[in-house]
Parts: sequence; C-alpha cells; structure tokens
Amino acid sequence: MSSPSEARPSLPATPLRILHIGMELAPWASTGGTSEVLAELPAAQSRQGDRVTVVVPFHGTGSWPRHELQTVEGANAALRLGDQRIPFKLGRLRHPAGFEVITVRSELFERGGIYNHPDTGVPFDDSLLRASVLCHAALYYALTAGGRWQVIHGHDAEGALACALLGRRFQPTPLQHARSVLTLHDVGRLGLLQPDQFQYTGMPTEDAAPGGPFELDGQLSTLKAGLLGADWVHTLSPTYARELRNDPAIGGPLHDVFRSRGERVVGVVGGLDLSGWNPSTDPYLAASFDINDLSGRDICREDLESLAQLKTVEAPEPRPVIVGVIGRLLRRRGMDLLADAIPRLIGDGFFFVVQADGDPDLESSFTSIAARYPGRVHVRIGWEPETARQVLAGADLYCMPSRYEPNGMAQQYAMRYAALPVVRRTGSLADTVPDDVGILFDEMTTESLCAALREGGAAVRDEEERRSRQLKAMSLGTTWDQSAAMIRDQLYLEGR
Repeated sequence: MSSPSEARPSLPATPLRILHIGMELAPWASTGGTSEVLAELPAAQSRQGDRVTVVVPFHGTGSWPRHELQTVEGANAALRLGDQRIPFKLGRLRHPAGFEVITVRSELFERGGIYNHPDTGVPFDDSLLRASVLCHAALYYALTAGGRWQVIHGHDAEGALACALLGRRFQPTPLQHARSVLTLHDVGRLGLLQPDQFQYTGMPTEDAAPGGPFELDGQLSTLKAGLLGADWVHTLSPTYARELRNDPAIGGPLHDVFRSRGERVVGVVGGLDLSGWNPSTDPYLAASFDINDLSGRDICREDLESLAQLKTVEAPEPRPVIVGVIGRLLRRRGMDLLADAIPRLIGDGFFFVVQADGDPDLESSFTSIAARYPGRVHVRIGWEPETARQVLAGADLYCMPSRYEPNGMAQQYAMRYAALPVVRRTGSLADTVPDDVGILFDEMTTESLCAALREGGAAVRDEEERRSRQLKAMSLGTTWDQSAAMIRDQLYLEGR
C-alpha cells in the first residue's frame, strides 16, 4: 500500500493555487516579522503568476479597511468542535500587494491581542480553539471555493493544525492531493493544549494517545502534529533547519521530531523588501546615500548623535563607535549578554543606541543602564519604524548576539544601511552575514560578545577597512522574488 505522499501526483509547473493560513498579516494585524512574511511571500508568489490566498482571523483590534471588506457568498456557517458550536463569517479583501485575503470573523477574534492578553502578555486560555476555528474555516473555504488547490501552507503552531487535518480529516476530498507545507517562525510556541481541549481539534481521539502525533512529553502539541503531518517543513534559514535537526538545545522538546523528518526540514532564506528599505530613497533619513556615494551617511551619523543626545565629543578614542540595536529585547536574542557587556565597553569609546521592546525585565535593565550612562547610552522602549531606520543609517555597528535565530531580518537591513553586524554564528545570522562584512562569534558569553564588539570597533576605526566592509554589505540581500522562486522549486514542486 502506498503512503499518502507517494499517492499524490507531481505538481504542474505553473501556475499554482496556494492557500496560506496564519494568525497575522501586515499591514492590518501584526506583532512583527511573521506578519511581514505572510505579506511579502504571497506578494512575490502572485508576481510570479500563482493564484494566492491568505486566510487570517479578523482581529478586532486590527486596522482593517472595513469599507473594502466583501462578504463571501454562502460563507456564513458554524463549526461543531467538540461541545462547542462556533458561528463564523468569511470576508474578502484585496491586499495592497494584489493577492486575495480571506478573513475569518468570530467572537473568538474580537478581543484585543493576537496571541496574548494585551494587558498581561499571557497567552489566551482558548488559543487552541481559536487556531482550530481558523484552520477549519480556511479549509472549509478551500473546499467551497471550488477548483483545485495545489498547496496548503500553514504558518507556526496555529497553521500547523491545518497540515495535520489534511492528512486525517480531508481524505478523500478535493484537497487530498494538495501538498502541505509548514513554515516555522517561532518554534517556542508549541501549541500546547490540555487533554480536555483536544476535542476542539476535530482530530480522531487516538491521535492524543501516548506515542500519537499530538503527544509530546506527556502533553499535547498542535505544532508536533503539524510537523509530522506536513509534506515539507520550512524555516527561513538553512542553518537553523540543520540546527533544529542536529542540536537538542535548539530543537528543544521537538528535537526528535525534527530529526525524524530529516531532509524534509528545509531552510530557504527569507527575502528583503529592497524597495521599502533603501537608503537612497528613504524619506526618514537626514540624507540619502548609496553604494556609489556614502557621504550622506556621515550626515545620518551626526543626525543620530543629535537625536540620541550622544556626547561623542567626550570620547577618548579618535573615532567614537556607535552601536545600534533595534527590534526585540529578548533572551533568545542575547540581549541579557548585551546588557552585561555595555558597562565594560563604555570606557573604550563605545556608544549605544537602543530602540526596542520585549521582556519587561530586560526593558528595565536597559532603561537603568541608560540612566547610569547619560550621553553614552540612549534607550527608547517601543518600536518606531522611522527611528529604526535612522539608527541603522547612523550606527557604525549593529548588534544581534542571538542564542538561536530562526528568521532574523534586521541584520540584513542593517547591511543595506551600511551598519556592520556583530552577531553570533547561528541560524539566519550565519546564513546572511559574511566574515568579510560583519563580525561573527561563537561562544555565548559576555566575554566573547565584548571581544567581537571590540573587533568591530577596530574595523570601523580603520577608514579603509570600514569602507570596504560597508560596500560589500550594501551589495548583499536576497529579494522576496528570489526566495519565493526557491520555495516553489524546493518545496512546492520537488518530488515527494
């Protein structure tokens, strides 16, 4: 008897009909990078001629263009999940990038927050039920929309349930030949559920038994079930894909699952929005610059010194070194190490500009450091895209000492803006930062980070080396069109 994957035929070369399923979508409902991927990847796939639909919850706090929302005919329905009957409505929008968006409207999504309570940061108690409604509604739409879908592409623990459902609840249906792909943005979110919540998955009860696809160290996990059910598992980093399979510290409780999937766990580097992040046209910079003329960057550096109130004239070194940090203050990003490193580097002519948010304890630590070193350390808690661009355009170095890095993009944008990355050699950082551009270190210690920053400082103080590294940095970058083409070839069209 053939396996399900062997029974499915090879996909046609073009065009493909693709259904993405995720919890967030830029620019309307976003917590960060995942929403950007769910916008940029479908946009690139549409440009390549594929028919792409993204299914996402209609979050009550999202900035939706409600006047453009159209009701999908015949799509007011109800799901029976365990002891719950959950009505939902489907709406249709056209994304600014041109692809179709189907919104799932339910009382479950009317509250504030996408994954967590906005006031406490604690995950919702009914996260599993919300994910299940999203996935069942998405597959319901795929069935009722008619035609043949070649790819069902879930994202993270929420979309993972769709990959599990395809192999168990949609055989036989018109979706039985669709290829399933699961993209991992945040492996830390396992999609854990209590035994009494399993009824809401819509899966057979035996799947929750010990040794079953959902069982994970005595608990139940939708992410594990999706990893086992998907035809292909995708990360936005080839190095991270290998680390998940080979390093128990990174694969965590799912390490054995990643190892069992072997070469079915594939990394393809995520693309960049090269038009939106372009120092030659960026309206938020004090001056423009490009690879042929970097003189405007000196003006941007002076502007950053002024904005951050840095007292660089007091630095003992011939050239003060400005280190920029944007994004998230998280332990997995190594920000606790950076907090320890800053006091050790202040006396060496280093200045730090931090524009980020994240863990409350780390926010407090960085705020305290800024108060301790006024004029040397500037910290702004929060995320402001305009300020982030100004930091990258004016900083000499960009620091991202991650413990692991699934899909970091900031280091790539830093290079576009000629800020040299100082990063740990892991995940997407190892994939995207060459040794002749940035400074990479291996040991996850404060001493190693300090040594790497000092090496970076020496590089930027040498004008010839600084310019050489900056020019190489600005020439790098994978576009989303390139990434989408690789995903198509390696995941959607590759033989099973």
